[in-house]
Amino acid sequence: MVLALVSSYWLAAPVWALACGFGIFFNINTSSLRQAIVPNQLLGRINSIAAVLAWSAIPLGSLLGGLAIEWTQNVALVYGAIGLLVFLVAVSFSFTALGRAEYYLEQEQGTEATN
Repeated sequence: MVLALVSSYWLAAPVWALACGFGIFFNINTSSLRQAIVPNQLLGRINSIAAVLAWSAIPLGSLLGGLAIEWTQNVALVYGAIGLLVFLVAVSFSFTALGRAEYYLEQEQGTEATN
């Protein structure tokens, strides 16, 4: 959403770098979670499905984003709306089982869950 408010390249570049860095953290966390909860014999299949879904969304998002920019004639509005949508999706997932993923991980032997 910050990119919608920034008009200078020199301010937008570090914001974009932070967004990409947070994306890498997201990828690390989701990959680690999949490795922890998916049985080894299914891990390759699950990782393949996750990759196909993620990479398939890129051209579709580019097409829809371009159409939205052409329709509104306002790049900042589209960036702001997409930023808000991404934020709302992330918040909504926190109310699902994904928001409590640590409860689905097996406890290490010798340690007990503290509730």
